[in-house]
Amino acid sequence: GSGYIARLDPDGSLQTLEWVTGMNAPKGMGVFGNRLYVTDIDQLVIIDVEQGSIVEKIPVEGATFLNDVAVDNDGTVYFSDSDTGILWKYKDGELHQWITEGLERPNGLFVEESRVLLTSSGSQDLKVIDKTSGEFETVTTGIEFCHVDFQYDAESHNLPVLKDISFSARMGAVIGIVGPSGAGKSTLIDLIPRFYEPQRGTIRIDGKDYR
Repeated sequence: GSGYIARLDPDGSLQTLEWVTGMNAPKGMGVFGNRLYVTDIDQLVIIDVEQGSIVEKIPVEGATFLNDVAVDNDGTVYFSDSDTGILWKYKDGELHQWITEGLERPNGLFVEESRVLLTSSGSQDLKVIDKTSGEFETVTTGIEFCHVDFQYDAESHNLPVLKDISFSARMGAVIGIVGPSGAGKSTLIDLIPRFYEPQRGTIRIDGKDYR
């Protein structure tokens, strides 16, 4: 019960440190009208913005790690439970599970006109969810090098800087590239934004040939 929300001025300076108290570990927040919606471990907290007070605490059955919140223009509140892999919806006093399968530690949410964007720390990707059907597709997967060769002067007989390079790096992964000076580490990175073009092989970003 020691969690609270602070309030800042538009310039970033602190206005009120403990603006709203009485929560445990508040995380995601979203505003609609005079209501601020906050996830707090296993409950959705509704706050009156003008009064700076809690209006209601809605228990979320089975939730253990409620995370981000996003609010649609019609007042629909979407929020994620990272531990159970569930997305929830709340509107007009009704709470229900929206998506219950196929998600690995869902986290960040962003609402657009006809879809919801979701990032997940478990699968380390970005999914696009149709608001009406709840169906989703993964639109980011990472970068993949497939049998890439590169040399700076393709007309010369110099040895290639990169020879038959194949690897994949998933979105959010940390990759270490090691080797002596001149081994091609910087060249490999320069191929991704197409500063240079490989003479052979394919570079794919999110499963598509970047050319």
